[in-house]
Amino acid sequence: MKKLFSTIDRTEAFNAKLTLELNGVPIYVGGEHSGPAPGFVNADSYTVWVGLDYQFEDACKFIEDESQP
Repeated sequence: MKKLFSTIDRTEAFNAKLTLELNGVPIYVGGEHSGPAPGFVNADSYTVWVGLDYQFEDACKFIEDESQP
């Protein structure tokens, strides 16, 4: 498993996860289970991980393509 990026924006992390998984790249989002709950602090960052190391380069390309207008 390789780290793709970290963000404080939950939406950004889950948009990346959706985009990549729709393209066949399994993703794990660290911090996704740290949400609002009584007496619980929200996650201050989310880390997006590529599940299979050999798909890391593909994931980088998909993220790059998504960021282009």
